[in-house]
Amino acid sequence: MDSTSIPIEDAAYTLGVLESDINNWIDKDKPILVKDSIGRLCVPEDFVNNCASNPDYNEAVKKAIYSEIRLRINDETSNQNENIREQRLSLLNEYNKYIKDLQELHLKHIEKIDILNNENGLVAAYILFFKVISLLWTASDCIKVGQWFSGSFLREIDETLDLALYFIIAENSTAGKKHLRDWFRLNEAPKNKTCREAISKWEYSINPQHSELDYKILHNELYYKKSKWIHPTLNLIREMIIFEESNGEVIAKDFNYRTWGYERKLFEYTKKLLKSSIWSAYQDFILCFRDKMPLEKADIEFILGYDKLFNEE
Repeated sequence: MDSTSIPIEDAAYTLGVLESDINNWIDKDKPILVKDSIGRLCVPEDFVNNCASNPDYNEAVKKAIYSEIRLRINDETSNQNENIREQRLSLLNEYNKYIKDLQELHLKHIEKIDILNNENGLVAAYILFFKVISLLWTASDCIKVGQWFSGSFLREIDETLDLALYFIIAENSTAGKKHLRDWFRLNEAPKNKTCREAISKWEYSINPQHSELDYKILHNELYYKKSKWIHPTLNLIREMIIFEESNGEVIAKDFNYRTWGYERKLFEYTKKLLKSSIWSAYQDFILCFRDKMPLEKADIEFILGYDKLFNEE
């Protein structure tokens, strides 16, 4: 897969339409389909752009919104909303334990770190992980009360994790030394693109199962997906608009200005996005500190136990 190919599911979300409509347009226009490194069918980026000019595009968007209206009404009238809410809060309780355990693991090693007198990759990564854990708590607390736009914290978590790992793997390089100096002394951080590219190259060096380009594309995809939360793009904002069906037409009736009560979406956010950020934090913790700290055998086994748990869920 090249960097201009987009998984079909992502293409549907980008356009704000149902995946079935994307598949209909694929059947009609016959674009070249390719599979990415994890086996997902992808369409060319220019095909997605052409779909946005399709004469049926506006109707397809309305169809997708109407589908959401019906699903929401069904959830509310069948008591599904309350059932899903209980599942979501149960998950959050479980995930909060994961965050608490990571916090305790992080704090356990504070006496090994000379925060004021050392300006190396280990100290930088340790400080950055404090921010990661704090942001995980913030995201969890916000989504508990239904604050949808708290998803913007997830991108910040990923960027902080990327910087921590970058400082560990690049601290002896010319660029890494400069970036560490600037971070400690000039209050500056390297661009996330710099971190992603360095991490992709490092990942390929230790696991050439995939190409360096595959690693780079994967990191870029995750970055741009979560970037939608911090940029004023339409689809995430439209999620918070209350639409109704009236006389066969879809119309906007209200906005969820503070919190959101659509439990199905909040559950998906919790189950997929928040969990992903917690898992990434555990994975990067062991990558950053296993050898540099170094971590004790019990710490490593503890983290690997969580990694197995995340894989099984």
